Amino acid sequence: MKKHILACFALAFSLVFLFSGCSLRFTALPNLLRPPKPIGEYSGLQEAFESYVATSTGKNFLLKTPITGDYRSSFIMYDVDNDGEEEAFVFYTPNKEQSTVRVHFMDSQNGQWTLHNDFPGIGSDVYSVAFADLNGDGVSEMLVGWNLFDSKESKMLSVYQYSSTENGPVINTLARETFSAMLPVDIDRDGSVEIFLLTPETTGTAHAAVGKLLKMENGSLAMVSKVMLDPKTLNYVSIKEEDLGIQVPLKIYIDANAGASGMITEIVYWNSQSQKLVAPLYDEKKGINPVTRRYEPIASRDINNDAIFEVPVQIILPDSGYASPNLLSSDAMGAVQTDPAAEEQKLYLTKWVQFQEFEPQTGKVVAYSSINYSDGYMFFYPDQWVEDEKSPKITIISNLQERRWTFFAMKNGKIGEELFNIWTLPAEQWEKSQNADYTLLKENGSVVYVARLSGAASQYDIDFDQLKTSISIIE
Repeated sequence: MKKHILACFALAFSLVFLFSGCSLRFTALPNLLRPPKPIGEYSGLQEAFESYVATSTGKNFLLKTPITGDYRSSFIMYDVDNDGEEEAFVFYTPNKEQSTVRVHFMDSQNGQWTLHNDFPGIGSDVYSVAFADLNGDGVSEMLVGWNLFDSKESKMLSVYQYSSTENGPVINTLARETFSAMLPVDIDRDGSVEIFLLTPETTGTAHAAVGKLLKMENGSLAMVSKVMLDPKTLNYVSIKEEDLGIQVPLKIYIDANAGASGMITEIVYWNSQSQKLVAPLYDEKKGINPVTRRYEPIASRDINNDAIFEVPVQIILPDSGYASPNLLSSDAMGAVQTDPAAEEQKLYLTKWVQFQEFEPQTGKVVAYSSINYSDGYMFFYPDQWVEDEKSPKITIISNLQERRWTFFAMKNGKIGEELFNIWTLPAEQWEKSQNADYTLLKENGSVVYVARLSGAASQYDIDFDQLKTSISIIE
């Protein structure tokens, strides 16, 4: 199904505001503050919309832009009725404090834009907009997520259905559901799109997260399955699908914050035999997902380009930690002392796991790395350095003030000689430094990553080519 955001509107509005998430205000101000009129086939759309709104609001209104999703324009163009011509949905609100967002629906007849519906939404802002054919009839439904006035966490989903009547096109509300995250997806592979919702659920004082699957049945949306999830998935970071073909269940990956800086990943798929949703990493007895808890906010991703998502799982690097600047300097080679005040802070070995067989304890590890989240890179280890993940052959001391990671060999369970260090610094500083001891590994905009090898590096077959291959920018 084709989709298109009206580019000329986006360009026009960007001349007024720099960020697409901002609302645009149109009032009876001088023309210099008004966006230019669109050209071409949409030249009459803005005029038609403003003409209507001028009558009802006195030219004083706010255009509302979806906060997230594929559609980031106040004017959204989509062929909702599948007739080969795009219709227009305009999101706006009267310029009143905490006003409810309204939806303005128009289509074009013989080059003239005509209003067919103008109806209220639910919340004070538009969270997201999506289109999906929920019943397989070739006509898309519109899925609008609303930010509610009194809640930053919960949102409301409205499902709107287009229909043609003797009096013209009509947009009706098909369903409303509370949600925290939403994904339109044909998870059961029957040819029609379902709606997967992540929703809060409260029983007494206990809070939980539930994954719900809504499916069109007999002209209405019905919940056909639900699955319990870790309560931390209420504060989600990303939700995405993995489709490896008809022979493999389509999987949904949910990354969620877990505490101040940690994260977990839930996996949900449709079990064709039991005809229900399954979350294999969730421990029903404990009421949590203990398998994928990690200490740094790194989401699941495909790190090796095999179309399969890997989930980061972390364990503590032995003898790792944060060094005091006066105890570990950029010129100090050899023995290291860590700051006693920082002994409880450790660095981590991150293993990237594929959970394809859905045996929580037997996922396939495809790579090992350490993540320097503050400096924006990951360092991937050669296999021989992590033959035993409980006793790796390397550890790290971090100097936050100098933005430097120093890597040390581990011998007999104790920290040994320095092997190399990676230094993060501004590109401008690097250009001026002319430091011959360091070699450039990678650039990331205005930041560069450089490294220095110790005399012991050659004993471990470590060279700059290997370091350049091992460092990866966090996207």
